[in-house]
Amino acid sequence: MAVFDIKTNTKRTKMERQILNKPQKFIGVLSFSIILIMFSSNYIRNRPIIQQKYLSLKNKTLNYHQKDSVITEILYQIQTV
Repeated sequence: MAVFDIKTNTKRTKMERQILNKPQKFIGVLSFSIILIMFSSNYIRNRPIIQQKYLSLKNKTLNYHQKDSVITEILYQIQTV
């Protein structure tokens, strides 16, 4: 049901009038939800389990590089002899 709005000389529904009368509440809820999403994504990124998996993966790649360098060093030693 539309109601005639005297301020703007237009017909507005009840929902439109509620939104127009309370824009601060809508902005507050929107900003709160954005902040909540940011904190939750940051929490997921900094979880200890994920960090341990990342560190173990990083250590594995370092071990492979160390093994490669040892093998190349042995091959170099063999070639020089």
